[in-house]
Amino acid sequence: MKLTIESQNKEEIQMVKSYNSQIKEIEAKIKKLDEKHLFDGFPKQKYDVYMSELESKMLELVEEKTQLNLEISNLDEKIDSCVEITKNVSKNWGLGDYQFKTRLQKLMFPEGIVIEPENRQYRTSKVNQIFLLTSSISRDSEQK
Repeated sequence: MKLTIESQNKEEIQMVKSYNSQIKEIEAKIKKLDEKHLFDGFPKQKYDVYMSELESKMLELVEEKTQLNLEISNLDEKIDSCVEITKNVSKNWGLGDYQFKTRLQKLMFPEGIVIEPENRQYRTSKVNQIFLLTSSISRDSEQK
């Protein structure tokens, strides 16, 4: 599941890596500029101008990286929680309150469900991929 999430977000992950690399480069330039100013007598006016430019660029990169909102610090925990919910849907449904059931239904059927009034059958055009994957794995393990 972690590999699936990473492959679906490959481009964004590459962008985060690129931002991290650019940020490290700027940090190195800031360090070098500080050393020049402190040890080599680099003029204060030029130092201030260059430092301002570097800090501005750094802030811009950090903001752009933050907007990607990709970093999930506890991805493994979230995946484990997701697996538990998908393995025990009927149990969780029975134990959940109205708000939980509504959220679970929207998670399972992102485009909603429709009831055919003639025969009271429920229809949906799309099921969340996680539930399809879990169902497929369950069927495969039952057949063995």
